[in-house]
Amino acid sequence: MKKKLLLALFMLFTMGSLQTAQANVLEDLASGPLKVLLNKEALKFFKLVSGSDSEVFANTEAMGSLNLSQDGRGFYVFGKYGPGARYWNTMNFWFPYETYSHKMYTSLSQSISLETLVNRLNSANTANNLHLAFWWDHQVGQLEQSIRDFAEAVGTENFAISMVYNLNTHGISFYVNVDSDASYSTIHNTTLIKVIKDNIRQVIAADPDAYPKQGDEISDSFHAHSGTPLVVLYILGTGELHFH
Repeated sequence: MKKKLLLALFMLFTMGSLQTAQANVLEDLASGPLKVLLNKEALKFFKLVSGSDSEVFANTEAMGSLNLSQDGRGFYVFGKYGPGARYWNTMNFWFPYETYSHKMYTSLSQSISLETLVNRLNSANTANNLHLAFWWDHQVGQLEQSIRDFAEAVGTENFAISMVYNLNTHGISFYVNVDSDASYSTIHNTTLIKVIKDNIRQVIAADPDAYPKQGDEISDSFHAHSGTPLVVLYILGTGELHFH
């Protein structure tokens, strides 16, 4: 099933991977009835990765509706910006149509306030709709305090915690974008980051400290295999991320 969906997406997406002279073909294809078809296929793939095969991503949401955005020799399925409608547990895919070494940047910009994030988390919790997936196994009240402690420690309320999961290697890269010059030790010694990383280790069986990066803009490289996407997960934050 997974291979069939991967192949279907690969065929659909490569229709838009023509050369510069046909750069607008993707936009033309992703409109009208075909856009509906593409959206259905993307959502099928999203649901497959985010829940039916694994509980790891079971409570995530797509970062948005279908918005195929070319980057390098591949496409972001739900656009180049995250997190989308909510500021925790949203997912995107970067889908390569060639096998090569892909360089990815994540840039941070201001979005919502710390109080807005906390209020939204509390509102979702009150409505029994707070899905924290695999990265937080403590009480919600502890999450709120940990977020406040984190912002105080790093010297900014503008942050975004994310990771990239390579479906080819099953390795992860763990990112903490912050709008400050906080050091690695300051960031990674906070309770918030420690708990998130400990849970990632237990559930995904991959080490978030293997490729940790921090800063307002982060760059990373991946050996991308044609047809096998990178899963981009926005874990938690107040800032908007631009993937490019």
